[in-house]
Amino acid sequence: MSNYTNTLHRDASPKHVLTRAGIIRRKSLKRGSRADMKQQFAYAHARKAAFEALAHPDIVIENHGSVVLFRWHTDAGRDWLRDSVEDDAQYFGSALAVEPRYADALAEGASAAGLTVG
Repeated sequence: MSNYTNTLHRDASPKHVLTRAGIIRRKSLKRGSRADMKQQFAYAHARKAAFEALAHPDIVIENHGSVVLFRWHTDAGRDWLRDSVEDDAQYFGSALAVEPRYADALAEGASAAGLTVG
């Protein structure tokens, strides 16, 4: 066992550490400069914002064959849908019901307006 452990320890990079149980785990890196930390924070914040935009879109489109439903999940999505359709538009509960032939144009308009569509 000691031969195996020595081989693991010798082959492991300086970023890794060998525990008593013979498991290699990642060693915490030294703290970087202030500029590096700001850059890492900005990158993490941008990733979180992008993930939240995908996880919580403004409008969700559901295709049910003969009818396509546009459900809004944010106030911006609701306001844009209500401003973009006629006053006599059909609603199915809290979703806008649209014929399939008009759904693509409505989805492209929402994307062009800066809303996230899922």
